[in-house]
Amino acid sequence: MADGVSHLKPGGYIEFQELEYWPYSDDDTLTSETPYALRDYIRYMEAGLRAYGSELHAIRTLADELKEVGFDDVQTTTHKAPVGLWPLDRRLRLCGFFLKTAVTDGLRGVSRRPLMALGWTQLQIEMFLVDVRKALSNQNIHCYMLFRSVYGRKPLS
Repeated sequence: MADGVSHLKPGGYIEFQELEYWPYSDDDTLTSETPYALRDYIRYMEAGLRAYGSELHAIRTLADELKEVGFDDVQTTTHKAPVGLWPLDRRLRLCGFFLKTAVTDGLRGVSRRPLMALGWTQLQIEMFLVDVRKALSNQNIHCYMLFRSVYGRKPLS
């Protein structure tokens, strides 16, 4: 068993919750050909984080990794997390507001080191983030990300 979970009692559960950082859309407002600065931003962040040995999309493989180290009853749940105020449903619109706000407020703080690892200057970063903020505020693109919850139980023996 991995040292990181040695504090769990046999039969204890561990749970991870994380966004899958990729913009999806169920309609034609966002296609692979649509210019979208948020998608570009995520690709750059992925490359910049890899330069530090980190994986932006680790949640995608986490269930398999938990099984590999011996966890039982590994389960994954996935929910759509809208970005912005575009959903018609009031609850989803509120979720979209919170996600857009969190991403927008955190852009400068989380972007600096990964993008500088790619050789960007602070001015280049700030100029690019203007476009990312515009993309996040675009009500005509019905973007969502996937919120994943992954949990598993430590074996009894």
